[in-house]
Amino acid sequence: MTRIDAVRAALAAGRPVQRIEHKVAASVTHLGLVARLIAPALALVVTTGHLPCTDLSRLWWQDELGGAFPLSVPDLTVAALTHQPTDSVQGAALLREKLVDGPVRALTDAVAATVPVSALVLQGNIASAINSAATLIASKRIDLLHPSRAIADALLHDPELNPTNSPSGKAFRRSSCCLIYRTSPSRSASTDSTCGDCILTPSLHR
Repeated sequence: MTRIDAVRAALAAGRPVQRIEHKVAASVTHLGLVARLIAPALALVVTTGHLPCTDLSRLWWQDELGGAFPLSVPDLTVAALTHQPTDSVQGAALLREKLVDGPVRALTDAVAATVPVSALVLQGNIASAINSAATLIASKRIDLLHPSRAIADALLHDPELNPTNSPSGKAFRRSSCCLIYRTSPSRSASTDSTCGDCILTPSLHR
């Protein structure tokens, strides 16, 4: 709850903090946390085929706001770093077992137990984080475009995360909204206040 309150105050940006609903701050907090876990994990699976231990008790982080907060994970062996993945389905299965169904689910359950937020919103946050991670990897390493997209698509082929089976990449649209548009002064879901993959973004601007 401490981090959610800090995010709520940051989203208020000088306005009375009461202007920001708890569920909005909780959703934005959740999206930031799961994205920080998913991005490096996906990059490791794409490039090495391995994941370090993802037990929450062995993940160390500095509780900072604004951007990617410092995160430390157990090191990988040299042998693991020399292995290249060959199967996107296996890579996705590894991520689902060790990350999505592990620490990401634990964080999701903790947020939902702290502040009432729709499960659809939280699952959409996870799907958005998966797609964003694959897009970021491909933007930095064009040679990893196919494997990162393939693993992302395999993960997103899950009706719980991605009910509409939207493909990864620029065309991806989540089936929910992270609610951040409600922090805008008008609280209107315009293109200026919604994310690029938001279900509320008018199709004309997609």
